[in-house]
Amino acid sequence: MIIPKLARLSCLTLFLFLGLHACGGEDQGSDQVVSVPGVVLEAGALEALGATASARGLDLLVITLDTVRADRLGCAGYARAETPAIDRLASTGVRFEHAIAAAPITLPSHASLFTGLNPLSHGVRNNGTFSLAAEHQTLAESLSAGGYLTGAFVGAYVLDARYGLAQGFDHYDDRVNPSGSGRRSGHFNERSAAQVTDAALRWMKSELPKSAERPLFTWVHYFDAHHPYEPPGEFGSRFRSNPYDGEIAYMDSQIARLVEYLESVGRAERTLIVITSDHGEGLGEHSEETHSRLLYDSTLRVPLILSCPLLFPEPVVVRDRVVGLVDLVPTILDLLGIAGVEGIDGVHLFKAPVDLERSVYVETLVPLFNHGWAPLQGLHRLGDKFISAPRPEFYDVSNDPAENYNLYPESPPAAGVLEERLALELEGQGSAFELRDTEKGMDPEQAKRLAALGYTRTGSGSGPIGVLDPKDMMPLFKVMMEARSLTDAGRHLEAEQKNDVILAQNPGDAFAWETESLIFVRTGRHAEAESALQRMLKIQPTAEGYVRLAQLQLQRKDLAAMQNTLGLAEALDPREGGVHMVAGDAYASVGRFSEARGAFEMALKLDPVKWGAMAQEKLRMLQGR
Repeated sequence: MIIPKLARLSCLTLFLFLGLHACGGEDQGSDQVVSVPGVVLEAGALEALGATASARGLDLLVITLDTVRADRLGCAGYARAETPAIDRLASTGVRFEHAIAAAPITLPSHASLFTGLNPLSHGVRNNGTFSLAAEHQTLAESLSAGGYLTGAFVGAYVLDARYGLAQGFDHYDDRVNPSGSGRRSGHFNERSAAQVTDAALRWMKSELPKSAERPLFTWVHYFDAHHPYEPPGEFGSRFRSNPYDGEIAYMDSQIARLVEYLESVGRAERTLIVITSDHGEGLGEHSEETHSRLLYDSTLRVPLILSCPLLFPEPVVVRDRVVGLVDLVPTILDLLGIAGVEGIDGVHLFKAPVDLERSVYVETLVPLFNHGWAPLQGLHRLGDKFISAPRPEFYDVSNDPAENYNLYPESPPAAGVLEERLALELEGQGSAFELRDTEKGMDPEQAKRLAALGYTRTGSGSGPIGVLDPKDMMPLFKVMMEARSLTDAGRHLEAEQKNDVILAQNPGDAFAWETESLIFVRTGRHAEAESALQRMLKIQPTAEGYVRLAQLQLQRKDLAAMQNTLGLAEALDPREGGVHMVAGDAYASVGRFSEARGAFEMALKLDPVKWGAMAQEKLRMLQGR
């Protein structure tokens, strides 16, 4: 293998690099950035590191750290970090400083990572209401065709197999905890990093005997850094004042378990490890506490490390190019000597020439789909970025990395270049507003059924759709999240008061109507809850929303309405187990216990993650009846 002539690190420097963050936790001082050693490659020097098939026959381990910012790792210079496992991997790896996610939301971003396509090409634009079409070839499919054994282990329901990422995996483990039984109070069903690691190690141990001729591709997804931040055990106590960092430290400890296992069986040297994230976290920057509503680098810039001692014996830092998660598929396949995929948006990270004009497409349609605000789409170059919005934005990120100064009103020529380029990119794509009416691939017949029942998406009576600028709505969104937290804590009157403020200002907000219905259900006001759900479903039809509506219709014994509503839920998601749970309850309520058992068994079969525990409990209750 040809290794370029890189300056050798001294033993002392390497020691500092590996041990810089051993203390970690509560006593580390301010959020300062420290200098981290590593060879910074000159333009064009990267190609020699990644020769075609230089990793042929090696195992592949991809670790996605959900919701982890690029600047929160020790190897990135964050002094408060406790990430020794990741930092150690970076010491035998290439770290890309300017890696950009395609979207600041989990499912669309992972779809880009595993197809090499941006959202305009793969069509996955939101969590829960889109799925990756079978026509798109995934990394797992390419590797499976190339002889790899493939296994995936995901930490949250948002990556359930129903959403299309299971394509190409021999084993896809999405058995996350049902609602209410997980370790945290988050919106998504999830499991801890330790549980994900346990599942991954069980599979790796079972498959290693078969891998003499077939190498392993393992994908491990950790969800822990997602809000709410509740690091377990010692991590919670050590990072009491900064639980987000504690979650990252906890995930790092689980990465250490994976690496230790690989070392114990002699596989560490022959494993290419990729560490990245689907998106970052706002942490209050630009008034965004979490992610998915804005397009700033706090949520778009992600860590990206390719580690393998055989390929990268010294730490390398790449700063001279902007890269996207879409670039991983062509890069990994070429390194492993596997046939590539034609017509993708990504480029080979090691072979593509340095192109300062290259721009990476970014978007979030969550503001439109979930709140009725304007969608955001943009292009990110190495030194600048343009965001299309009701009030367009242009940032010189090389001199203003925090994106505090919108230069667009000054009409700099570079802004016009990116604006025109984005217009060409979007040409012929159809508008985001049209997509809003076809989430989950709703066909015209389904749309007619919705219209017949009064659930057609509409802005009528809900205020203007797609006009409000998301950056202006962040203060209101904060109130929205406070209302949700208050009702979760049992403070329903306070929650209702805050939520009513939101609805008075923005009656087209589906998320706020969902919160309203939740408050009403928890306070026993079922008629008002049903009305609020109907308002939500007019704006954002979802299978889960229809199931909740059907439950309320069953409570008031309107079986005809319930049946129609369940039909709509099933049309949107044939694997939605809640359809059969409500049907089972309806059968049981009139003494048709045999049909009720059949319905609960179907829910258990179709949707064990979300409804398995409840279905089993219902079946136990029906024993002997």
